[in-house]
Amino acid sequence: MDFMRLNSNSWLANPVLYGNSEERVSDVIDNFSKDLPDNSFYKFTIQVTFVHPVLGGGNKNFIGAKTGDAYEWQIAIDYAHDNLFFRRKNGGTWHDFKRINAV
Repeated sequence: MDFMRLNSNSWLANPVLYGNSEERVSDVIDNFSKDLPDNSFYKFTIQVTFVHPVLGGGNKNFIGAKTGDAYEWQIAIDYAHDNLFFRRKNGGTWHDFKRINAV
């Protein structure tokens, strides 16, 4: 991966990554777990430096779980706008994010 990581790569760290285009954001969030073993939990932050059509802009904190290469889920937390976003990978295909209003 060619993402700029600001934190260490230990499992307790929260890597901070940058997304300055829709393609880069998709690359970051779609491929973050590709080198993780099956049955892994992970977290990372992405700084979205433009207005993404679904996630919007600003910092998004992600929590995810990878069961295997074909099955996974992610939750994105947007503190600035009180939104949560959820998506899942089923059969190797990521589905669109669903926004859940937190308030």
